[in-house]
Order: sequence, then structure tokens, then C-alpha cells
Amino acid sequence: MNRTLLIIALVLFAGFSFFSYSVKDSVLTGTSLSFDEGEEVGSFALPDMSDVQIELSDIIKDNRYTWINFWASWCGPCREEMPMMSELYNEFAEQGLAIVAVNVNENKETIQNYLDQYPVPFTVLRDSSGEITQSYNVEALPTSLLVDSTGAVQRITVGFSRAWEYQIPNLFSNDE
Repeated sequence: MNRTLLIIALVLFAGFSFFSYSVKDSVLTGTSLSFDEGEEVGSFALPDMSDVQIELSDIIKDNRYTWINFWASWCGPCREEMPMMSELYNEFAEQGLAIVAVNVNENKETIQNYLDQYPVPFTVLRDSSGEITQSYNVEALPTSLLVDSTGAVQRITVGFSRAWEYQIPNLFSNDE
């Protein structure tokens, strides 16, 4: 009886492992965004926290990689992701990493209250109307895109992922 249960458990584990491995890429890249990996991301201009209009294309062309992150202060996974983003930015900004955190549908005061409690070293833009977020067809927060200096999408992640902690360093170690 115990041997039979062990065999069944092993077969189920092997089957689940194979399934997870075979669908992993389609789950991670099968998004509803307005573009796919390899395509050029659309540019936009949004105000930063000082009400200065920032053009995304200017940030992209001035850096080797730009991580565009759509987030909100009420979003738990977004809040969990911010410290990791700050650490990666601090480590790789001088090598050409820019991070643009696009806040979705919140007013300036709400965003500023969050940033006063949890300051970040990278650019925060305000999409208070949600117009840019809708044009990108972002349906879940956080959603992140990594683009190269030409604006071509290199990676898309929907949801919080610790994979950035090794993918960003690998980009810079492999790209030099």
C-alpha cells in the first residue's frame, strides 16, 4: 500500500514538473499587452512628481536598458517589489539601467504619501487618468517591461517576480 502511494506520488510529481516546465514560457510571455517581446514599445510623456513632463523615449535612448513598471500604492505585490527595484537600480544605474515606475490611477497626494514613507531612487511618473496604462493594455499590477536602448521589448512580466534579481545582473555581465 505504501509503495503504491509512493509510486502514485512520484508519477504525479513528474507529470506536474513536466507540465510546469512545458507551459512556463507561455505563461510568462502570454500577456495581453499591446506588443510582444522584440517589438518596439510606444513612447509617451507623463508628469513626474515635480510636475515635469518626462518623455519615455528620452529615457530609453539615454540608457542601455529601461525597466518600465506599472504599479499602484494599494497593490501589495507592487509594494513588495519596490525595495528590490531600488536595490537593482542602485547597483546598475551607472552601467545604464533606468527604472520608470508608472503609477496607475492615483492622485499626486496619494503617490507622494507613499513615496514619503518608502522613497525610491528612480523616476516615478503619474498616469492619473490611466490613459497610458490602457493604451499599453495593462490588465494587472504590477506589470513590468524591460526594453533596450532602441525601445525593443526584451522581457515582460505580469505580477511580482524575484527573477529580476538575477536577470538584471546577467544582462549587464553578458552585455559588456
